Amino acid sequence: RIPIGSNIRGRRLSAGERDAWRAQAGYDPNDFVLAYFGFLNPSKGGLALIRTLHRLVQVQPNTQLLMIGEQVGASDTGNNAYWQEVQALIAKLGLADRVRWTGNLPDAEVAAALNACDVLLMPYTDGASLRRGTLMAGLANGCAIVTTTPQAPLPELQDGRDLLYTPPEDPAAMAAAALQLAGNPALRAELGEHARARSALFAWDAIARAHWEQYTRVAAADGRRHEA
Repeated sequence: RIPIGSNIRGRRLSAGERDAWRAQAGYDPNDFVLAYFGFLNPSKGGLALIRTLHRLVQVQPNTQLLMIGEQVGASDTGNNAYWQEVQALIAKLGLADRVRWTGNLPDAEVAAALNACDVLLMPYTDGASLRRGTLMAGLANGCAIVTTTPQAPLPELQDGRDLLYTPPEDPAAMAAAALQLAGNPALRAELGEHARARSALFAWDAIARAHWEQYTRVAAADGRRHEA
């Protein structure tokens, strides 16, 4: 299994830089800022994300959601229909004033936004995977991440140490995990530092070495078959 790496370079904001970024984005100092990163499509769990936000604002009224990056990609025209579903749910639940969309940002600004959020929610319907570049970006930028349980074990990422897992399509469980982090800044910081450390496993130079080793093994096996 060879993962992909983050296309967003890891960045670290100072406390002052983080506060300034949040203020410029219009957040109050006491706001609990959730973030989501990436295009919206059914596999990313956008509807579950909005339902999670709705649950959170009932008990944590200062909760906000920052949607980082473009809303939909160009590779799947069906994404537009899904985006409209998400927008309709936001309107139905009365959450429009709590959801902000950054639109397209330079890579450095994406990294700054990831650093500035309190919790990154990535509710993949098919579970977290080492093939998700958005997850890799969150790790590289030291986010406190709540995501969905992988379909197969990921020994590289430990629940409770590097991030928090919840079942897919379970807004109640995701909201509970986010609330746990809302009341525990020390745990958020700890998860973020572990995430940064684990992201070294997914650096592009390590990925290149893994590919080289795999190709070398295959070539050696082919050579032995020809000799036989």
